[in-house]
Amino acid sequence: RVIVTGRLDQRTWESATGDRRTTYELVADEVGTALRWVSVKVEKPERIYPAEADVRAAVESAAPIPDSPELAGQEIACGEPAF
Repeated sequence: RVIVTGRLDQRTWESATGDRRTTYELVADEVGTALRWVSVKVEKPERIYPAEADVRAAVESAAPIPDSPELAGQEIACGEPAF
C-alpha cells in the first residue's frame, strides 16, 4: 500500500469525433508507504551539496601553513569561497 498526497485535476476536452470527454489526473506531490500493517524507522540522509563537497575536499587536501617568523603578520591570499 502507498499513500499519495497532491491534487486531483479534471480536464474536459473534445475528441476528434466531436464527443465531449473528461479526464481526471492525480498530480502527486509526495508518495510514501502506508503504515497500516508495518513499522518503519525513518532516517534522513546527510546531504552534501556540490559546493560544500568541493570545500571539504580542498580543506582536507590543503598543506599546513608553516610556522615560521617570516610569515608572521603577513596576509595569505586565498581564492573566492565556493559557496
